[in-house]
Amino acid sequence: MYPDRADAILWSAVVLYNYAGEIRGIEALGMVQQSYRMLQRAEKINPQDSDGFIHTALGQLYYKVPGWPIAFGDDTKAEIYLRHGIELNPDGLDANYFMGDYLLRKKQYRQAAIHLRRAIQAPARIQRPIADAGRKADALKLLQQIKGKI
Repeated sequence: MYPDRADAILWSAVVLYNYAGEIRGIEALGMVQQSYRMLQRAEKINPQDSDGFIHTALGQLYYKVPGWPIAFGDDTKAEIYLRHGIELNPDGLDANYFMGDYLLRKKQYRQAAIHLRRAIQAPARIQRPIADAGRKADALKLLQQIKGKI
């Protein structure tokens, strides 16, 4: 690993927390906490790296992980990080998808729909066509959940 490169630390953390999401349980919690520490380190090195995805990733962890006494989850911090991710990458697929998902969970349907539509309309990333297609399909599914709630 490259200990002084925010992007390398960021993507290692993303792989780790996605793997933790697949295995779940106590072992997964340790992986998520390790991922969290990695993201904090990446943020200290270069908080704007990868179009601000470090903030989006931290926001995602804060809203998806349980709060005290189990883990570090915190909706207030989640929203702060997710909003900062949007500030750094207002048209970004991931920033808007995760903000939309968060707002949907908070039952803020109108705002969630705005961000999910932005995610679907986000510019293509040539280096990530498969990931983009999957994320946009997920955004469309979330938008369908909102129908009739606005």
